[in-house]
Amino acid sequence: RREWSFTLPAIVHAGTLWLMTLLVASELDWQIALGIIGETGLGRGSWNEIAWGLVPAAMLAAVGAWRTWPVTSHAQAYRGLAGSGLAVYLVLWVVLVNLVSSGDPWPLPYLPLLNPLDVAIGLVLLVLARDLLAYRELRPAVPHLWPIAGAVLFLWLNAILARSLHHYAGLPLDLPAMVQSTLAQATFSIAWTVTGLVLMVAASRLRQRLLWMVAAGLLVVVVVKLFLIDLSGRDTLERIVSFVGVGLLLLLAGYLSPMPPAEDKPTGEDAA
Repeated sequence: RREWSFTLPAIVHAGTLWLMTLLVASELDWQIALGIIGETGLGRGSWNEIAWGLVPAAMLAAVGAWRTWPVTSHAQAYRGLAGSGLAVYLVLWVVLVNLVSSGDPWPLPYLPLLNPLDVAIGLVLLVLARDLLAYRELRPAVPHLWPIAGAVLFLWLNAILARSLHHYAGLPLDLPAMVQSTLAQATFSIAWTVTGLVLMVAASRLRQRLLWMVAAGLLVVVVVKLFLIDLSGRDTLERIVSFVGVGLLLLLAGYLSPMPPAEDKPTGEDAA
């Protein structure tokens, strides 16, 4: 059970766990700099960034699974205050590394989704999902957190695409370069359309009208992007692939995923 307490003992226990997490992550960061990266590879690789995500995630998972003292005796401090703080930090970590990290797996080759950074992000998200669903009193809040979860996953998808373009196509990992690249814009347009198509099909099957409208909104954004950004590109091949690919996917979306019917509101007679 997760309850929050802001008494002095609870703050001391939570602060101790946070400090322990900070020390372990710092030590692992330092050991990585000495061992894995070393002097010749100083500054390369995303291993240090991974340490600052996996250590707090391990602490959060341990707090949820711990069944003895001191967690059981001070549940409000560890599972409430400390656990919530770690969860908020991990969400911010996922957002930050997706915005700024190149995901360089040096000395390993880069593989989309199978590189160390993306594997670490996936593990962190699994820990967060498990932590949220493990407490019955938090389950009513799950529907309200879907927009945040969707935004984080969408950011992760775009970061994977950007990092892949950076490692395989040699594009600089910054926003102006991605906007000016016809290849990048075609890639994002097709990926967003596929995402919208998957969401629309799922919404139709689950009869989730709001989710269907969100997916349709994403497809509208793609169409606007095609005319405002993709058309300005100089490479004809990428533009053709982008327009044809998006057009075919839009036709497929219209065929496979009709809008779910609106929920019937109970009338006065039904309520009676």
